[in-house]
Formats: sequence, C-alpha cells, structure tokens
Amino acid sequence: AYDGHNYRQNSNSERQLADIQNMNRIMVVDDEEFCLESVRVVLKKADVDMSRVDFCITGEEALTTVK
Repeated sequence: AYDGHNYRQNSNSERQLADIQNMNRIMVVDDEEFCLESVRVVLKKADVDMSRVDFCITGEEALTTVK
C-alpha cells in the first residue's frame, strides 16, 4: 500500500480490517457488557460503519436479530 510517502506491505490486521469493512453486517455477541463495549470502541477507532454492526448480549437476541 502507498502511505503517501512509501510503499509498504499491508499487515495482517490491516487486511482483516479491510475484510471487516467490506462485509455487509457485523454481529458481536457476548454475555459481558464490558466485552461488548470494548469491541464497540475498537470498531469505532477502526472507522467501521457502526450502522452495520449489531451488538447482542444473549444468543437468543442474536438469533432474533439474524431472523
């Protein structure tokens, strides 16, 4: 990738982020509110479109959201 000054190889994390940003939707499921909030912070910092992210605190909520 060209960073404005030099060409460099994309790291695995950059490729993973690009893959995430190209997905239609992201669902995060965890029964700990702290974990959900931690993931929310990381995704926001990574400039992920948060309108495409669902956060669920139970498996039942996740299944309902998928349907």
